[in-house]
Amino acid sequence: MIAQQRDISAPVTQKEAEEARGSEIAQLLYQALSRGSCRRTIDGISGEMNVWLMLPNKDELVIDILKRQFTGATFVPTDTTFVNNLDDGRAEQHG
Repeated sequence: MIAQQRDISAPVTQKEAEEARGSEIAQLLYQALSRGSCRRTIDGISGEMNVWLMLPNKDELVIDILKRQFTGATFVPTDTTFVNNLDDGRAEQHG
């Protein structure tokens, strides 16, 4: 964002930073997922593929972008309590 403006002191809003982050994550996931069976097509129809992707609730933008890229895909929300409770990149210790 800042490089596009060619101004190291250009202001960046929190919303702009979050949108850029979501877009980058979605692009990386799209590249990774496109390595799966969906890359094989028969008569222009992608191969079927199941993906279990768990993201924190704050990453709704990522899912919205992926929905636009993977038309016809089914997205099923799941309980992400465990993912949302991650602290500092590590899972809580349950004993």
